[in-house]
Amino acid sequence: MDSSHIANIAENQSSNVNVAADELFVWPWMVILANNVTTFDPKSRKHVGKNHKKIKEELIMKGFQPLKVIALWNRYGQTPFAVVEFGKEWDGFHNAVMLERSFQAENCGKKDYLDLEQRNRGDRLYGWMARGNDYNNFKDLFGKHLRDNGDLKTVSGKEAEDNRKAKKLVIGLANTLMMKNKEYEQTASKFQEASESLTKVMVQNEEMAELYNKEISKMRQKAKEKLHKKIHDLERGLDAKQALELEIEQLRGALQVMNHIGDTDLEEKKKLEAIKMDLQEKEEELEGVEDLQQTLVVQERKTNDELQDARKTLISWIGFPKGNAIIAVKRMGDIDIKPFEEAAERKLSDDVNLKAATKRKLSYEVKLKANEWCSQWEEYLKDPSWHPFKIVIDKEGNSKEILDEEDEKLKSLKEELGDEVHDAVATALKELNQYNPSGRYTIPELWNFREGRKASLKEGVSHLMKQWKLLKPNTKRKRT
Repeated sequence: MDSSHIANIAENQSSNVNVAADELFVWPWMVILANNVTTFDPKSRKHVGKNHKKIKEELIMKGFQPLKVIALWNRYGQTPFAVVEFGKEWDGFHNAVMLERSFQAENCGKKDYLDLEQRNRGDRLYGWMARGNDYNNFKDLFGKHLRDNGDLKTVSGKEAEDNRKAKKLVIGLANTLMMKNKEYEQTASKFQEASESLTKVMVQNEEMAELYNKEISKMRQKAKEKLHKKIHDLERGLDAKQALELEIEQLRGALQVMNHIGDTDLEEKKKLEAIKMDLQEKEEELEGVEDLQQTLVVQERKTNDELQDARKTLISWIGFPKGNAIIAVKRMGDIDIKPFEEAAERKLSDDVNLKAATKRKLSYEVKLKANEWCSQWEEYLKDPSWHPFKIVIDKEGNSKEILDEEDEKLKSLKEELGDEVHDAVATALKELNQYNPSGRYTIPELWNFREGRKASLKEGVSHLMKQWKLLKPNTKRKRT
């Protein structure tokens, strides 16, 4: 909006209001109100008149939009002057001009105010838009207020200032947009690089998984074949060793008999030498068999270590169960918390009236109590001095270790929290006693959750390959 347009608006509103482009106005735009009649209040011993809230309400009812009305006071109380603030924008300027126009239309403008003596003004309110001469008025109280709270601006100066701010804003927005576009391009480039890198990694992982599966299958096949061969070789070696040991004992017996006979003829001496040579050969052969047997035992241990390493690798790859996984990793010795939660819910539900308002609080208290109980029993399980097991002899005469159901702690647990909680603790105890009786800490194991047993290496590899096959379509789609 240029200055000529502003001037035209003001001139169209009233012929009495002439707004020139270089005329000085108080900014933020303000209107001075005069002749607000006051009376002396004996109680407060001050002059009081219509307050700022009342004046503002009246202006709003007449269609004006003042931001604030300030009644001016001195040491004697409220003065006849007040100031109406309309803000810093052009719509505030328009409202101030309109208010001035309304006062002039009723012969209550600045000129009317100055032309009349105080006694002839009656109780009518006068008003005009604050300008340069009002700003520099050192006689009346409103001049100080204008100087303390505003500046002098011309319409053309305000327009130029707004244009500068708008230009600066546009330049700033353009620079910001340019920077954002540049950042977007860089981010898009990085995203593209990351996407290509991720696709490449997924393809490599797929290839590695296939290669790993082939190697595991080959290794497992060779290990089954080697194991059978070694068992067969060990059995044969054991039989041969036993036969050799028997022959050696027989030769040693014959040698002792010949030595006891003493001097004999030449033919008997030849037989004795033949027995000695035969005994020496058999003893050397026995040493060879023992060496071979030792070698086979070492190889068997090595193969077993390789299988265990493969199992550990599978455990680290497969991880703990997600959802309803059949093959996953289970921590042997962990206590299942679900029975504790059910027991806590039963106990706490008996103590409170289950209204809608208490359900949420009860659920929180159930989890808190279940965690407390479960943590307490986990500490019991870690204590090596507590060993609730006993030794029994089965029908075949073999001794084995079983859980002692008469243990005081376990009996107390069953009575207090029920069979399900007791069984959860008993299961964890048995697992710890089987997998880590001395350390008493949990051990990860490859587990078949459907059948509730230790999973085989073959099952683990098969499960891993199924997971990779499920990822294959996503990988191909990303690569496309």
